[in-house]
This record gives sequence, C-alpha cells and structure tokens, in this order.
Amino acid sequence: MAGHSNPPNGWRKLATDLKLVGEAIQPVAIIVGGILALLTYMSSVSHERYARDSDLDRARLERSRPYYEKQLSLYLDAARVAAHLAANPATPEREKLVARFWELYWGELAFVESRSGASEGPPNQSIEALMVEVCKTYVSAAEPEKCHATNASLGAALALSHRASDEIQKAWDVRK
Repeated sequence: MAGHSNPPNGWRKLATDLKLVGEAIQPVAIIVGGILALLTYMSSVSHERYARDSDLDRARLERSRPYYEKQLSLYLDAARVAAHLAANPATPEREKLVARFWELYWGELAFVESRSGASEGPPNQSIEALMVEVCKTYVSAAEPEKCHATNASLGAALALSHRASDEIQKAWDVRK
C-alpha cells in the first residue's frame, strides 16, 4: 500500500505546476487583451475619421454643385457659340452669336473660367486663354486688340466677374 501514497503527492505537484502556468499566462493574456482593445479602438477611430471626412467631402461637393452646374452650362454655351462662329462665319445669326460671345467673354464666363497662368501649354491652356484665341480668330480678327481689356469699362466688368468668382469659390469651398 505504499504505492497509494504517491498519487496524492503527484496530484499536488501537478496542481501546483498548473497553478504556476496559469499565473504565468495571466499577465500575458491581460497584455494581449489590452493590445487587442487598443487595436479595436484605433480601428474604430480610423473608421469614424474616414466617415467624417467622407461626409465633409460630400457636403463640400453639395455646396459647390451650383457653381459646377453653372460652369458646365456656360462652358457648353461658349463651345456652342465658338463652334457656330467657326463652322459658318457668314451665318445670318452671326450678329447674335457675336453679341452672345461678348456677354460670355466679358461677364458670365469670366465668373467660372480657369484663368491664364493656371495651366500652361496647348493641351492644358486655360479657358480664358482659349476664349482669347476664339476672339482673335473668329470674332475680332480684324481688331484683335478688342480681345483684351484695354477699355476701362470692359476691364471693370471682367474684374467684377473675377472678384465675384473668387468670393463664391471661397464661400462654397470650390476647388479648381
């Protein structure tokens, strides 16, 4: 019966060893849990920031939408007028087309167009530079000086459109 006394001591040793292993694992589990909690928090903050930035981008786009819609409308009108003047310079509607060109040139289009210096070179020329080319080629070829703001009242009209555009772009957070 001497062999029966060893199992309880073996169980005690095993229990003690398991207790030591459990006590050693406990801090590791706490650290791993803390790291997982931190990663979860950082991921949550990142997702919230992304959602907030997306909402801000959508809001900025919505504020800017009227500007971009007007810009598109005026660009299409300018392209239509230039195309008619280029395709058929002797059209009976020339006088109306030229009048509309000047309205766009000195006023409305100046409000939304990209300006000279904004882009360089033919494929990236500004709308302003391209309108000057249309003016010199199709509208006022005989008097190209009319295509520049040498007249004080025309210069004032152009300056007004540009200044108003700058203010609207700033207020509506329009990015060019």
